[in-house]
Amino acid sequence: LKSPFYVFTVIMLLNLLWLIFVVEETLPPHKRVQEKLKYENPFRIFVEIKNNKLLAWFSAVVLVTAIPEAGMNDIMTNYCNEQLGLCDDAGTTTKDAMFTGTLGAVMLVSQLGLMPLMARCLSDTGLLMVGLLTLQSMMFLAALLYFMPNIVVALGIWASYGGAFLLSPIVDGSLSKRLKDEDQGVGIGVIHSMKGVTICFAPYMFGGLYKLFDKDQWYVITPFIVGSVIALCGFLIALGPLRRTIEKYDEEKLRCGKVPVAGVDDTPIPIN
Repeated sequence: LKSPFYVFTVIMLLNLLWLIFVVEETLPPHKRVQEKLKYENPFRIFVEIKNNKLLAWFSAVVLVTAIPEAGMNDIMTNYCNEQLGLCDDAGTTTKDAMFTGTLGAVMLVSQLGLMPLMARCLSDTGLLMVGLLTLQSMMFLAALLYFMPNIVVALGIWASYGGAFLLSPIVDGSLSKRLKDEDQGVGIGVIHSMKGVTICFAPYMFGGLYKLFDKDQWYVITPFIVGSVIALCGFLIALGPLRRTIEKYDEEKLRCGKVPVAGVDDTPIPIN
C-alpha cells in the first residue's frame, strides 16, 4: 500500500532536480529582479505588506477565505459519508467518486466558462463577491446536510467547494494588474504564502472541532459555523477597506489621464 507514495515521492524529487539543473530561465532578462538579496530575509515581506495597502488588504481577504477552504478539505468527505449513512466500502467509494467528479467538473466549468463571462460584466469587487458567496454557500449546505441528509445536498456542497476556487484567479488577477512589473513576483508570492500558512494549521483546527462533537448531534456542524464566520470577514474587508483602496488607486490613475493598470505607463501610483 505504501509503494505508490514512494513512487510519487521519487517522481517529485526527480522533477525538482530537473527544474533546478536542466530547465532554463524563461523570464526575459529585463524583467528579472537584479537585487537578488533584497527579499532573502523572510520577515522583510511583512514590510512590503505594510508599505502597500493594496497588497495588505488582498492578503487579508486571502487569509480569511483560505482558512475555511483549507480546513474543510480534510473533513468534508468523512462528514458527507457519515451524514448519508455510508458504511460499506462499495457505497463509500461510489459516492466519493461522485463528490470528486462534481468538484472537478464545477472547477473546470466555472474557471474556463463562467469566469471570462463574469469578468466582462462585473467589477473586481463584484467578482470577489461571487467567490465569497460560493464559499458561504458551501458552509450553508454543509450545515443543511445534517438536517436534510440526501445526496443532492451533498453534491451541492462539493459543487460550491469547486466554485469557491474562483477566488484564487480573481484575487491574482485583480492584484496583478495593479502591481508594477518588478513587484509581480513579490505580490503573487505573498498571496500564495498566505494560503500556505493556512494549510499548516487550518486542517488541525477544523479537524479538532469536528472530532469534539458526536456526529449524531447538531453540534457536529460547529466547524462550518466557525468557517462561515471567518469567511464573513472576507465580505467586510472586500466591501470596506479593499474596495476603497482599489477605487482610490483607479481614481488617481484616471485623474492623471492614465489607464488604471500597472505597466501601461511608466509611473504607477503608489498607495499609501
